[in-house]
Amino acid sequence: MSEKIIVRQNKSLEISFWVERPQEADAGATAPDSYQPVQHLNELNPYAMLLSSIATCTALVVLSYARNYGLPLEEIELQLSYEHSDSPTCEQDCEQISKRIRLTGALDPAEKEKIFKVSHQCPVEKIVKQGIPVHSELILD
Repeated sequence: MSEKIIVRQNKSLEISFWVERPQEADAGATAPDSYQPVQHLNELNPYAMLLSSIATCTALVVLSYARNYGLPLEEIELQLSYEHSDSPTCEQDCEQISKRIRLTGALDPAEKEKIFKVSHQCPVEKIVKQGIPVHSELILD
């Protein structure tokens, strides 16, 4: 199983989302050619929502950093994918999230590398990587 999403956010914090069209997914297609824009939250399945959370958090962290340090970052694009194998032979590492980042603006290589390092400071990504217990209870009225 695979889920893919693209999130773009500009320095004005305007954001747009695309999800892959499963029936049109093609190894030769380029994003967003094989993707469709997301108009409503209900168009996302739970995996796409998780990817969107990581992407929007990362974008906000990066854009805030760039703004605070006066870096000429115009836009960030994040391409995230979730891969899961249901294979009975899969013992470990059956799930993986991949994140690709594209930065737009007059940034030098050192600035791009620093922004890339900052992108890993997203709290949502840290929760996913490190895990966090979830305690649930049923409220009976």
